[in-house]
Amino acid sequence: MASLYELTGQFLTIYQLDIDDETKADTLEAIDWQEQFEQKAEGYAHVIKNLEADVAMYKAEEESFKAKKQAAQKKLDYVKDNIMAAMNVTGQTEVKSGALIIKIAKNPESVKVNEDDLPKKYFTKKVTLAPDKKTLKELLKSGKKVKGAELIRTEKLVIK
Repeated sequence: MASLYELTGQFLTIYQLDIDDETKADTLEAIDWQEQFEQKAEGYAHVIKNLEADVAMYKAEEESFKAKKQAAQKKLDYVKDNIMAAMNVTGQTEVKSGALIIKIAKNPESVKVNEDDLPKKYFTKKVTLAPDKKTLKELLKSGKKVKGAELIRTEKLVIK
């Protein structure tokens, strides 16, 4: 069976010939083009359905892994906090045990901020500009012209 690319090429070749439409249709019928095209399209539709299922499965797995990662991080923080608290209470700053050394080390200095009390001169301003597509769509639909914006209609493939 011909590939989708080959079938499309056959169709275009026949329709570019300088012959009448009835002869073109008869030629396509003679090579059983329509049935081959429908079979190929059905095969593509099955592949698309399988890939859509794969995407949904990977998305669900991604969410599951995110939850597992968060749980593992929470457990890690809990265990680290426990050993650090025990070392602080007992005055231990370093424990040497076989292949491992556990130490309590000082972090670099950081700034703790209470934003309610901090003077405004110590804030930086962040401005994010984004087109208001909802308003633009309403304006364009009402017939107004807006430089740099236009209404477009795209297509999508639907498989039922």
